[in-house]
Amino acid sequence: MTSIDHALFLWINLGADTPRFWLALARFSSLALIQWLPVVIVTLALAGTGLRRQAAWRVLASVAVAALVVHLLKPFFHVDRPFALGLGTRWLEHGADPSFPSAHAAALAAMAVAVLLTPLRWPVKAVAVALALLVSWSRVALGLHFPSDVLAAWCVGALAALAVRWAWTRLQPCASAWWRRASLSLRGRS
Repeated sequence: MTSIDHALFLWINLGADTPRFWLALARFSSLALIQWLPVVIVTLALAGTGLRRQAAWRVLASVAVAALVVHLLKPFFHVDRPFALGLGTRWLEHGADPSFPSAHAAALAAMAVAVLLTPLRWPVKAVAVALALLVSWSRVALGLHFPSDVLAAWCVGALAALAVRWAWTRLQPCASAWWRRASLSLRGRS
């Protein structure tokens, strides 16, 4: 880690004198928000219609790719978490596994970039980016990650969303044609 990374971490990490609001917001972001967003996205993927449904499937695929990449990268980067180095204040219990890159931030970055790449309206896009930034901030604020962990996670998430979009645009015409043929075949049998 660089001295800049340590300095940024200590600047963002919430201290003992932090107002309770900020601590509650950070905990909510890292614990509750990260659990409810997948529920909302899966619900839209299964029950949504039109553009919302297609966007939700792209978001889910992007998050899955980002999670897989983070899982594959972590063993190669043995970066200790800030609390393992005695830096800052840890506000949540967490194992001392490698911190680089942040899985939470990568998943939310993939979600945000995937939403940005859809034809959804700008208010939805702004909310997605704001939620991703909030969760990313909370991981550092709670003492669980360095800023470089989060920055790397954003790179992973963005690349995952771009890769899914690229694959989606290449495969969707084939899948749509297959689905039409299968539907017509099933209708002909009934």
